[in-house]
Amino acid sequence: MKTKVLFTGICWMFLLPLSAQTAQQNIAAGNEKYRQQDYTGAQSHYEQATSTVEGTYNLGNALYNQQKYEQAAEKFSQAAQMATDSKTRGGAYHNLGNAMLQQKKYQESIDAYKKALRDNPENADTKYNLSYAQQMLKKQQQEQQQQQDKKKKDEQKQDQQKKQQQDPQQPDNNKQNEPNPKDMSKDELDRVLKSLNEDDKAVQDKINKQKSKPVSGDPEKDW
Repeated sequence: MKTKVLFTGICWMFLLPLSAQTAQQNIAAGNEKYRQQDYTGAQSHYEQATSTVEGTYNLGNALYNQQKYEQAAEKFSQAAQMATDSKTRGGAYHNLGNAMLQQKKYQESIDAYKKALRDNPENADTKYNLSYAQQMLKKQQQEQQQQQDKKKKDEQKQDQQKKQQQDPQQPDNNKQNEPNPKDMSKDELDRVLKSLNEDDKAVQDKINKQKSKPVSGDPEKDW
């Protein structure tokens, strides 16, 4: 199964007739350096011709191949604004989409590819890159949502742990209600002892009464 390369090559253009001889010479020299893959050398020549759409466009290409994607995107955007024909403008927006894609700015790359398709609606490479950027944006959003959900759960767990640490333990109500002899006054202690003695006397009298009953006869019914 054949796989399609995402970046099918930066769209770029050779020089067109220019009114300024120096700009034309710099673009020609920059193009030669570009063919030799001397992108730094090409950049220095193209920078002398940024008054033209060709110089600005090709400067973006030279910067792109040096992985200076942010600067390249700026030049492609300028070239798109300067372009007077749909082919050049569409190519500039296509390259702008590539530069944004390299920076993982997926929404910006999608916007650029859509603009490129308005000028070149049949460009298969732009359609492919647009689809790829949309998939990457969806994946990025899903990952961000997962991170937010995880962060929220971790915060809730931490809040619960803090609350448990701050809440005092509930006292034992049964133990709290039990009288402690050490906390009682002498009078209170005497009353408690007297009450206990009276209860003990009543129990003893009941036992003695039961012992005095006759063995024979009807048993006493307690109702």
